[in-house]
Amino acid sequence: MTSGEHHRTGNSSESVADQPHLISSINQLQDGVSYILPHELKRVKGILGDTEKELKALGDLRFEAMHQSSETWHDNAPAEAIQHSSEVPRRKRERLTNILKSQFVLEYPSADTPFVTIGSRALIKLGTGDVEPFTIDIVGVQSETPSENPDMEVSTYKAPLAQAIIGRVVGDKPTAIIGDRELEVEIISIDQEAQRLENI
Repeated sequence: MTSGEHHRTGNSSESVADQPHLISSINQLQDGVSYILPHELKRVKGILGDTEKELKALGDLRFEAMHQSSETWHDNAPAEAIQHSSEVPRRKRERLTNILKSQFVLEYPSADTPFVTIGSRALIKLGTGDVEPFTIDIVGVQSETPSENPDMEVSTYKAPLAQAIIGRVVGDKPTAIIGDRELEVEIISIDQEAQRLENI
């Protein structure tokens, strides 16, 4: 099955037929594919552009250091230090480039989509007993495009918690392996429009 051939599986509804890019089951997720939301794609491209500028600036500094000091690389401490400083942005550029190469842009779920999917915001309760519910956004590449709202819990679809609730509906109580514990996750409510509206 190619990245453009997402079929309906798991907990789905008739309205999903008009949304071929909606993930209704973790069984649809394919290895080697970077599932990404529209606002995340925009951020990835922006961060990649900034990273390219940073690397160019470091390259210019290294060039100057090479010509102001020794012409021999191994005897040029300033140039070597700049080269070392370039490693982190270079690795970031590689990660971001790989995301863009393997990207599959998902549509935001429609307001009447009944289950949790990538792009959903869900109110959940983790564990049993007197536990405070919290809200979480299910996203694609959160580690590279952190939420602009520091108070919002965010989980990439690859995380165990997200995988436990994708395809689930309000009232479901799946279990998730969090660390070394198996915990019940109660889905209290689902908001399918919050992420889209906050990123227009």
